[in-house]
Amino acid sequence: MTAAAHDAAGSHDGPNSEEGAGDHNLEAPDHVEHESTGVENRKLAMWAFLSSEFLFFGALITNYLLYSSKDFAQGPTPAQIYDIPFTSVSSFVLLMS
Repeated sequence: MTAAAHDAAGSHDGPNSEEGAGDHNLEAPDHVEHESTGVENRKLAMWAFLSSEFLFFGALITNYLLYSSKDFAQGPTPAQIYDIPFTSVSSFVLLMS
């Protein structure tokens, strides 16, 4: 293989070879992403993730504050509501399937 063919193929001896090591750009310099919102996609995704986390933990904290002062001693116990043997068998069957 000639040197010109070797360079045209873009191959090199390994990841640390000096030949062509700086030639690899992740993005072309003239590449511009299209954003219809005017915000970079990665930034928008991070804000959406943070917003969902705020809502999730806000709901958890709100429920804790609402129900922490309630007295649940008057209500039925879990043993009165759930059929423990049936629930155990059902859970076992689902786990083994």
